[in-house]
Amino acid sequence: MAASDLLDRDARVIDVALRYGYDSPTAFARAFKRVHGISPSEAKNGGVKLASYPRLVFTLSVKGEEPMDYKIVEKPAFRVVGVPSTGEWELGDAGEKAVQYWVDVEPQVDALLGLSDGEPAGLLGVQFCRDGAFDGYMACAACRLSTPRPCMLWRTCSICAASAACSW
Repeated sequence: MAASDLLDRDARVIDVALRYGYDSPTAFARAFKRVHGISPSEAKNGGVKLASYPRLVFTLSVKGEEPMDYKIVEKPAFRVVGVPSTGEWELGDAGEKAVQYWVDVEPQVDALLGLSDGEPAGLLGVQFCRDGAFDGYMACAACRLSTPRPCMLWRTCSICAASAACSW
């Protein structure tokens, strides 16, 4: 695509380089030459053979056509230790914030899993609500009361007995 932009007589190499995310025209020229075998300036002169790499587009389609089996399960109270979310989350940006939250928590997942010695087993994602509004999110592990609190950034809390929707 950069090659076709260079064929526009008004396009400058530096402008095309910046448009495609290069920090400098020199870096762009090196990459361009590796792909096309000629410099961007030579491509601007025309009459040369250039490789064409159409833009790749990936789409994801999520449809609710398939039913999801679930059941309501009563769980007794349990204790969790985990890494709480920070800041305020609004419904409109919760999806983006959740993705970034899990990226930030990923280095601590092994430590969390090492604390999992209760039920439900494994890594848990728990959403906390207060007065019907979102109050926080936490990647955590169920653990018994004897499990030590590993560091100041982590939070320990108890989850009251409640119903939960479980999918399988």
